[in-house]
Amino acid sequence: MRSTAIAVHDEYDEAPVSSLELLESNVVTIRDDLKELKSDFRAAIARIDNDIKSAVSKLEAEIRAMAAKAESDLKQFAARIETQLAEMRAEDKSLREKGDRNYETLNAKIDKNHETLCAKIDATNVRIDKTNEKLVELGKTVDSIGNKLTAFFWVVGALATIVGALIGAGKAFHWF
Repeated sequence: MRSTAIAVHDEYDEAPVSSLELLESNVVTIRDDLKELKSDFRAAIARIDNDIKSAVSKLEAEIRAMAAKAESDLKQFAARIETQLAEMRAEDKSLREKGDRNYETLNAKIDKNHETLCAKIDATNVRIDKTNEKLVELGKTVDSIGNKLTAFFWVVGALATIVGALIGAGKAFHWF
């Protein structure tokens, strides 16, 4: 196997040597360019700082405006809610009062109907008591009539038996 290091051929990598004056002029030029870049960099940083400060102040102003708007919106919302709650409380109160009036009216009607019904029941009980008394009297009369009918049938039966016996005896003794 061959080594790749042997295959690579190094090239000569040195810069040509310049004179000292040339080097010094190059260094001065580089310094000037560096100073110019520094001043450009500082100016760019200052512009960026100013841009950031203006953006931050704009954001702060917008945040304050949004906060003020949100605060006013919340106050308006709270006022609407309070108004609606007051209206709901008034409606609730009026409904309660209406319900109380209806309850009192219905309670009075129920009491009146209860009294009327009790009076009707009492009148009906009096009529029932009178009817019961009449039924008791009627029952006594029916019992009396029944007793009289029983006695009448006994008498008629006894008479029929006596008449039958007399007829039988009369035929036996040839009285007829």
